[in-house]
Amino acid sequence: MTLVFAALVWIAAATTAVGAEAEESIRDKVEALQRGERVEIDGATIAAKTFLSDLYRRRDFRPLWSAAATVELLGSIRAIEEDGLNPADYHLTHLEALLAKAQSDSEVRGLTDLLLTDAFLRLAYHVRFGKLDPEALDSTWNFTGPLLSSDPVSAVQAAIDGGGVREFVDSLKPQHPFYGKLKSALREYRAIAAEGGWPAIPLGPTLTSGMSDTRIPVLRKRLAVTGDLELALANESSTFDAPLETAVRTFQQRHGLKPDGTVGKGTLAALSVPVEARIDQIRATLERCRWVMHDLPPQFVLVNIAGFQVFWIQNGENTWESAAVVGKPYTRTPTFRADMKYIVLNPKPHLDGTGVHRAQRVVARHATRSRISGQETHPAHRWAVRAKCRGL
Repeated sequence: MTLVFAALVWIAAATTAVGAEAEESIRDKVEALQRGERVEIDGATIAAKTFLSDLYRRRDFRPLWSAAATVELLGSIRAIEEDGLNPADYHLTHLEALLAKAQSDSEVRGLTDLLLTDAFLRLAYHVRFGKLDPEALDSTWNFTGPLLSSDPVSAVQAAIDGGGVREFVDSLKPQHPFYGKLKSALREYRAIAAEGGWPAIPLGPTLTSGMSDTRIPVLRKRLAVTGDLELALANESSTFDAPLETAVRTFQQRHGLKPDGTVGKGTLAALSVPVEARIDQIRATLERCRWVMHDLPPQFVLVNIAGFQVFWIQNGENTWESAAVVGKPYTRTPTFRADMKYIVLNPKPHLDGTGVHRAQRVVARHATRSRISGQETHPAHRWAVRAKCRGL
């Protein structure tokens, strides 16, 4: 409340009689940006050089930020943690310190106005395009999009002048329900982390229905933390009963594992991932959504490369899904977004020289096994070999 009051006092004074000193401090920094110089304010570096310069030049270097707009921006910055981003990346600490000083210093008022604008532009850019550059991570990246359909400088100024800062920021975030579900998951897992996370299950043989094991009470507690098992069933029973098997299947389905109801190496590894790592995974997925999940049509195909899954989305709902074949590290499935013009079912196989040799080796191994066993290869078996070759 103290910081909000400081913002209100400062801006109220600035809007009634903005001193020439504030405008001059803005002009000096903007001209330094245009000369290509590095500009810092209270140790925070100005990043939006061209955009910020254009914006202040259009208004003859007059300060932008009103009391209401300042409070809205600070609220948006603090709330951005819900989207998996870090409020510190948007000058929050520096702004809080400057707002307290700006009440009695016209020059600081101007500098604070610049930093507010840079924080706003950086925040808007990150929620629209993502914090990381996907092209730097994937050289085959093929998708980008405009920040706004209209003149972005005018739109930014209109949002600040009209008191619509929070609404403007929210409008730039992905609007697909999947993004909202991820934010909900992030809140849930952060709450779990705040309570101490979940217990680690010791290594051991595969746990299956009907068996008894001293690790089963730990498994019960682990599954109850994430809601896969009813809390009332998280008891000290060391028997792997039917409700526990159902809970294991639920966990496996949620994590893209084979839902066989047993806790083998793969399921145990997934159960043992720390909650902090799961939080990081959700934050990374939110970032990927900011790369591609804007302006989506009502119907589209979504491929989860890491999970070997493909989904058909209609009006925000997953209406169909299937297992998918993806590439290996040396034949990577590209990450892209594009309009689908046609689909090929049962495509004609194409093998290069290396693929042909590999296919020949598969056929030769099959023929050798047939000769050794003394059995004639059935036509269906020969077809199976050819089908296997097509998947190379």
